[in-house]
Amino acid sequence: MKKYLILLACFLLLSFRFHPEVVDIVLVLDKSGSMTDLQDETIINVNNFIDKQKCLEGDVNFTFVLFDHTYDMVCDNMDLQSVENINKQIYHPDGNTALLDAIGKTIKKIDSRCEKPNKLMFVILTDGLENSSTEYSKRKLSKMIEDKQCEDKWEFLFLGANFDAFEEGGSMGIVSGNSHSFIGSAAGIDDAFNTINCSATSFRGYAFDTLKAITDTLYLITK
Repeated sequence: MKKYLILLACFLLLSFRFHPEVVDIVLVLDKSGSMTDLQDETIINVNNFIDKQKCLEGDVNFTFVLFDHTYDMVCDNMDLQSVENINKQIYHPDGNTALLDAIGKTIKKIDSRCEKPNKLMFVILTDGLENSSTEYSKRKLSKMIEDKQCEDKWEFLFLGANFDAFEEGGSMGIVSGNSHSFIGSAAGIDDAFNTINCSATSFRGYAFDTLKAITDTLYLITK
């Protein structure tokens, strides 16, 4: 019996090793005019985040959205390994803050895909409150986010500067504990992206809980 358990554990281990879970990461990033002084630091941190995540094992589909009063989907469900670094031509702050529209449009875009994400982390970073959305109200968006958290198990992470991010995140339906405030400075942007990177790394790590369980079982039955 012990022999068969060992063989089963080895089979599961090999199967898991070559079929890691695919994770979706979505980054919706403010590029309104108030981010002008933080342009350089934001570019550095976005690129560092992408590079760090590329170094981790496992497949990631990456969606990257920039918004002011306009909307720009820079990457749409792209293999993270194929994502290139951004520059000042891509990230050039200007305009107002259509935060609700940016989030709502992105959720709708993902929902329209033929293949639904199995495991998705949705990150939002802004240094200002909503001031120019025309398509989505906070009430409508809150319902969308709550549905995604409850029904599809999406994880939302909200980071905001120059206002109460906890209150604002909660008013949009984001679960308690997933909203973080940061200082609107170069050091603050560094801290915000450190939070994003740690959260994304931990989120992707859940896909390897099965691996730990298998190896723990193999250890126990071979003692």
